[in-house]
Amino acid sequence: MITSQAVIDLLNEQVRNELESHAIYLAMSAWFETTPFKGFSAKYRAAALEEHGHAMKIYDYLADRDGRIKILSIPEPRFEYESIVDAAKAALAQERAVSGQIRKIYATAQAEGDFETLSFLKWFLDEQVEEEKTAQDFLGYAEIAGSSPTALLELDEKAVPAPAAGGC
Repeated sequence: MITSQAVIDLLNEQVRNELESHAIYLAMSAWFETTPFKGFSAKYRAAALEEHGHAMKIYDYLADRDGRIKILSIPEPRFEYESIVDAAKAALAQERAVSGQIRKIYATAQAEGDFETLSFLKWFLDEQVEEEKTAQDFLGYAEIAGSSPTALLELDEKAVPAPAAGGC
């Protein structure tokens, strides 16, 4: 049982934040569908599904720990980008924001002595290190490619995510 209402509230906010990330990445994927870069569309669609999974992981934790789950509304995501670099910068900013949100929950759980939630959040902290690095690397590649059609098409081809295990 989670005894801190502050931690429960922050975890509910994080469900919303992860669903917002889901919507942002799905909107990015949709924007890339209007371009020749279908690999980038697939990359951000896969990222959207991953963020949805993160939301459900927190949802399940709240349920398992007898926390009251509240589904909070999310803002409409941005639907247009000026360039691949613009979208990559937005993705990196989103990952950095999520990292800050997770650290806030962690600090609150630590102050409240909620050791179970600290343990649970460790996975998210580690995940955010990976997510920020991936976003930073992609931004760097996009900046190097610039407006070179050949470089962008090669980057697009490499952006297609590997198929999920089990053929899904």
